[in-house]
Amino acid sequence: DKECAKYLYCAIASDTGSFKYSNTSAKTFRIAADLRDIYGEFSYLSHAMFDEFSANQLKLQEYVISNMKTYFDGRVVVMAIEFNYLEENNLSFDDADFLSSLPRSVKGAEVGIFAKIKRSEIKISLRSNEYIDVSHIAAKFGGGGHKRAAGVSFDVSYDEAIDKLLKAIENEI
Repeated sequence: DKECAKYLYCAIASDTGSFKYSNTSAKTFRIAADLRDIYGEFSYLSHAMFDEFSANQLKLQEYVISNMKTYFDGRVVVMAIEFNYLEENNLSFDDADFLSSLPRSVKGAEVGIFAKIKRSEIKISLRSNEYIDVSHIAAKFGGGGHKRAAGVSFDVSYDEAIDKLLKAIENEI
């Protein structure tokens, strides 16, 4: 029915990064087309999912961008958010999850690293664009995921966690 088509479309659009990830198949597009035939126009849903942000989300984005660092001639971009900043702004770690892919959106970046820092607990999201399998990088440190999106946690300082990741990535770049 119409309601089910709406939720299925939202799930597919979300999982495929708005149909832009390399593993999005022709079959996925056909299914989305069938869902559109059932539901109708999806543009307002896509806008709400991918183009609309709360003021707090934009402030978070501004904060992590202002502290961005690049490595290996811009092919690796690192952004981070500290728990203290989130706490001071009445936000949770989950409120920052939408930023996971932001570092790889920098032109020329192959790998994006997004870190959420809570004292010595560091949660890292790794994203890649074309040729580096970030699941292999994450697996070296007990994490997991797939080729273009993976995650790993560290119980060391932020600087030490980033140094370890950069050394592992340097061998792949």
